[in-house]
Amino acid sequence: MSVALYHDYLEKHKRRQNRGALGKDSEQSKCYKAEWAVDRICKDKIKKIESIEEAEKIKKRILKSKTWEKVCLESGRMSSKKIVSVSAKKKNSGRGFAGMAYQDGTIVLDLKTGLNYFTLCHELAHVAGNPHHGRTFRNANIALVSRFIGRDVAKELKAQYRKQKLHIGNARKPLTYEQWMDKRERALEMLHEKKGY
Repeated sequence: MSVALYHDYLEKHKRRQNRGALGKDSEQSKCYKAEWAVDRICKDKIKKIESIEEAEKIKKRILKSKTWEKVCLESGRMSSKKIVSVSAKKKNSGRGFAGMAYQDGTIVLDLKTGLNYFTLCHELAHVAGNPHHGRTFRNANIALVSRFIGRDVAKELKAQYRKQKLHIGNARKPLTYEQWMDKRERALEMLHEKKGY
């Protein structure tokens, strides 16, 4: 019985460490709020991109970097050599977004709001193997922003993620079976004391 409960604990722990990777992308709106704040605060430091052709050149430079290889490896993607293409959003497509990434490697950027390094880094973090906005996505985004926009912008991005109560960095390790049993027994003892058993 307790072994099955421990396995339930492990599954719940795994889901909590990278929300969005397994199931509903529950941290998407908080992630966007943090990034919009960075965009407002650091707008002078985020370089604009003049055209889709220039975005394609920048993307090629990013894909050749060691940072890209590291991001792909940490995101659980087998290869950093996936073909990635950048295109412009079609006019009157109905959805309001600065950029959108698909797992086949296609990135679509809005010509008015999406032609900047910040949006390109965000979408490349998705293409690196993070179709969600969980912890691994945020770590990848921070790494790309730090390398290709600047450490000060990455520092502000980390601060805004924390302000939204979004976790970054390495995931917490789960308790061992023995630690979990001790914690469970203490909780049961406290419950019995409270109820007067």
